Amino acid sequence: AALALLARRLTHPLVPWSSFLLGMVVAVRLVVNPYALEYGDTGGLPFLNWTLYTWGLPLVCLLLTAKWLGPSLRRDASTRAAALPDAARGVLILASVAVGFALVNVQVSDLFQDAGPVELGGHGLMQGMVRSLAWALYGMLVLGIGMGRDSRALRIVGFGLVMLAAAKVFAVDLWSLSGFMWVGSVMGLGATLLAAAFLFERLVLRRQAAD
Repeated sequence: AALALLARRLTHPLVPWSSFLLGMVVAVRLVVNPYALEYGDTGGLPFLNWTLYTWGLPLVCLLLTAKWLGPSLRRDASTRAAALPDAARGVLILASVAVGFALVNVQVSDLFQDAGPVELGGHGLMQGMVRSLAWALYGMLVLGIGMGRDSRALRIVGFGLVMLAAAKVFAVDLWSLSGFMWVGSVMGLGATLLAAAFLFERLVLRRQAAD
């Protein structure tokens, strides 16, 4: 993020690309590195813990990098060379979405664990349902941001996360329930899908038809 801010003053192309590569290395290290779960122990305050700044701070930095190296730099001919291509900025934004998704998962695991490293494979019923709900809410958030920014890629990713949460509920969570809890969960799943479909039709498909 500091390099991206420096690129607004220094027009050498090495500066923004160094910022991009560093951001991608951090994102890969946090998303696909299994040892990241052992950076600290669970327990302590819910949400306000080491997972928040370990994944949350890089998430903010990735978003700032994508913003500071965006089209605003191209308005001035003297800084045109410092701006990243739109494809590279898109990769940064998608990497930030992945880091945010990882943050949601480690926060849910930390909430249900008392001690030891974070474990993403918890099998408790409540933990599984909360994780599915967190996936759906995060997907709706990404979908809403994509609509606000008129980003087709973010809309698709957000809708995909909502569908992933729905698939998890149907394939995993529901089979652990019975009676009225099963009925309530199906109703909640249906309400989530209806809300997502309504937003997608009203704010995505209809906007494309108007364009």
